[in-house]
Amino acid sequence: MQARNAALKRHIRDAAAILGLLCWALIPCRVSAQATEAVAVAEPPAAAEPQIVVARVEKMPRLPQPLELIDWREMARRYYRVVFDSRAEGPGLPAVNLAADGKHFGFDPYLVPERSRDPRGEAHACVLGVAGASLVDIDMKSLHGTDWVEPTIEWFDGRTGIWSNRPGSGRAIGHVVYE
Repeated sequence: MQARNAALKRHIRDAAAILGLLCWALIPCRVSAQATEAVAVAEPPAAAEPQIVVARVEKMPRLPQPLELIDWREMARRYYRVVFDSRAEGPGLPAVNLAADGKHFGFDPYLVPERSRDPRGEAHACVLGVAGASLVDIDMKSLHGTDWVEPTIEWFDGRTGIWSNRPGSGRAIGHVVYE
């Protein structure tokens, strides 16, 4: 069992690394105006061909004013706290579908009123969601009083080393992440 857990942790770590690469620029937040003082405008590299001067573009400032930098890490933390909150209220919430026994969870592909609320969602959203939240130092073993890590074993087939898209399917149909 310890070997299986170690393998699972390795696979989750690897999936988290992949998620980090895929989502590097997809999760948004703001930084104070003082931080903008440290931002420098880089000169474009010398081009092989002369740059075409566009009058309208030349009138634009080098830096937008006001310049607001986004703290992507904090934005990701806020995002994961909302989507993994099974008691969240608001349009399309809660986003996560948590089984009554707390052993399974899922996300519907679309946040629309007529969602299926299936607590056995797709690996891409569930497993990588847990991995992504872990990357921004959210303890997914206790977020909102739920262990979100343990149920991810449902998507992993230790015999084949394949993460199935649907938990417990044992078959990789369409979407898989290979070891």
